[in-house]
Amino acid sequence: MIVVVGVPGVGKTLLGVKIAKKLERSFTTISWIVLEKGLWRSYDWETRSFVVDENRLAEELRRYYKSVVETHWLKPFYTVGDMVEQIVFVRCNPLVLLKRLLRREWPLEKIKENVEAELLGVLVEEVLGMESRYNIPVVEVVGEGSLEELVREVLSGRRKCCIDWISVLGEDEQDKLFSTLLSLQRK
Repeated sequence: MIVVVGVPGVGKTLLGVKIAKKLERSFTTISWIVLEKGLWRSYDWETRSFVVDENRLAEELRRYYKSVVETHWLKPFYTVGDMVEQIVFVRCNPLVLLKRLLRREWPLEKIKENVEAELLGVLVEEVLGMESRYNIPVVEVVGEGSLEELVREVLSGRRKCCIDWISVLGEDEQDKLFSTLLSLQRK
């Protein structure tokens, strides 16, 4: 199983589909599995998301051992870590991500939460935890280039992780990002 992980909007699905096609594997997402198999307990209207039955999902994931699986959440994969052959960690410049999520017209709080998660690298700890616990290779890519280049980078298998956006973004970019996030908070 190849796991493609990142916050919403970074380009996981497009990249995952291309990787699956190149490797002649099936592609799916955690969301599709949860919806198709009815693996939720309830729906949270505030966050616009299903509350997942984690135990049933972890058991279901075993059936996807030859697939490329896209997710924004690695916790369910800890129970099938021995089946994960690679983690593709998809990142995105937080300013680019902000524009993408605003175009989706999501609730402003959800946009803010996801941009902040990317900026602060909240998934880094989960990715590195899976890597060290199961000795899984991690390839981090920035989902802003051509898909063909990104697929080549992923398939090269070179370990690469993890971008620190705070040190990468210039002062002007940080100021622009923080002022935009603050304006979203006021709306």
